[in-house]
Amino acid sequence: MKTVKLFVLGIISLTIFNSCNSNDLDDLQNQVSSLETRTTLLEADVAKLKELIEKVNTIKQSLENLDGLVETNTQLLNSFKDKIDSIEEAMVNSDKDINDLETELSEVKIGLDNFMSENKIFPGDLIIHSSVHADIVKLFEEREYEIIMGDLLISDVSASSIEYLNNLIVVGGDFIIKDTDLINLETFSDLTAAGEIRIENNTLLESLKGLENLTKIGGYFTIEHNVSLKSLTSLENLIKIGGYFNIEDNTLLESLTGLENLTEIERGFGIWSNNSLESLIGLDNLTEIGGYFNIGNNASLKSLTGLENLTKIEEQFKINNNNNLVSFCSLQNYLNTDASLDLDINGNVYNPSIEEIKDNNTCEQ
Repeated sequence: MKTVKLFVLGIISLTIFNSCNSNDLDDLQNQVSSLETRTTLLEADVAKLKELIEKVNTIKQSLENLDGLVETNTQLLNSFKDKIDSIEEAMVNSDKDINDLETELSEVKIGLDNFMSENKIFPGDLIIHSSVHADIVKLFEEREYEIIMGDLLISDVSASSIEYLNNLIVVGGDFIIKDTDLINLETFSDLTAAGEIRIENNTLLESLKGLENLTKIGGYFTIEHNVSLKSLTSLENLIKIGGYFNIEDNTLLESLTGLENLTEIERGFGIWSNNSLESLIGLDNLTEIGGYFNIGNNASLKSLTGLENLTKIEEQFKINNNNNLVSFCSLQNYLNTDASLDLDINGNVYNPSIEEIKDNNTCEQ
């Protein structure tokens, strides 16, 4: 954005004329400094408000398929943006008094604050480690925030210490739960969408109960190093993952039941080192993986049952070092349609070729 140098210079010229008549050069310098400071602050405020409106619009767009979830008023948001653009243009063209511009910007601030409050939007990031400041808890309890525009990081907490988050519907940024004592995720039973979700190193976490309403993840989804996690049930409404999906080192996880409605993963998919996982049942409706697909080091995995409807893997498919894997028959539908799949199979009990997988007599050992 251009600065308001022309505007400032015009006022400076006028002030010089008056000041020279009064020989008050010190006063002139003070006025110039004041104008420059106010102009700089005004420019910064305009930039911040534009960024905030863009963030709100981004969240709204990401929720366009979740009818009625958030009562955002597009026309009102656009009016805020238009007003800020008008203020910015006036600053560049120097065709308004700076006092008027400050007044107009203040009105936009108030309007946008009201908009955020009415739609229960928390405008920034929230980091909760061990405990959180009492003022934040009070603010969330009073305003019943449903949307966090930024990131939500939760670590080293108990369930009772995060009860004030139970109204959350959307986390616009990254939602990270790590190193907690949580047994389940019931606090987040209203959550429907997030930019990215990472559930990591929660040693007592037994289930994902509480994520039943989750339908959409815009970025990565990682479920890693949760040694007590037994099931992915509660993810039944998850349809699409916009990034990479990684399921790794969940020692007690026996199946992928709960992912039955997942149809698309836009980036890669990794299933690693889940020592109790015996099959891929639960992925029955997965059809597309936009990146690579890796299945490795799952000590109990015996078959690929669950992949019968997979029709597209954009990059390489690696199946490596699964010590009990003997059946590959579930890949027949895919390979009979597209034999060009870049398939890397090695280090398993049985390591058939593509032609052997396509043959009913040799697709399993």
